[in-house]
Amino acid sequence: FTEMLAFALLASRAASISSWLRTSGSETFTLADARATCQILIEQLNRYPDLQGNVDFLHRFTARNNKSVDLAGRIVRDDQGIEVFGFGKYKGQSVEQVFGRDPSYYTWMMGGDFPRHTKKIITAIRLRGAASGSLS
Repeated sequence: FTEMLAFALLASRAASISSWLRTSGSETFTLADARATCQILIEQLNRYPDLQGNVDFLHRFTARNNKSVDLAGRIVRDDQGIEVFGFGKYKGQSVEQVFGRDPSYYTWMMGGDFPRHTKKIITAIRLRGAASGSLS
């Protein structure tokens, strides 16, 4: 049963995994990776009795306190829901405001070793800021 549940959970997350693969640049996710992921989930469910083995619970459990905007957690939401940097010299500061004050930071991030998904997110924030007139 637990193995079936793990595979069902993985299947239910297939769209998310597929999206992540497209944005992370990793095109080599294999059936062996899926099996290993299932095995890890099974072991976690067996080890921690407070975890419930159903999709709804695990979704709520993994989403709690998750303020990440991008998959890497470089951009997060603050208590007001504003997108802020989760790292570096501008940690805790509004991404849109930083790009307005220091446009070279956007250029640095786009040229740096950040995941494609992070770059996609900061580009969307920058474009939104430009459209609203908050960026110079």
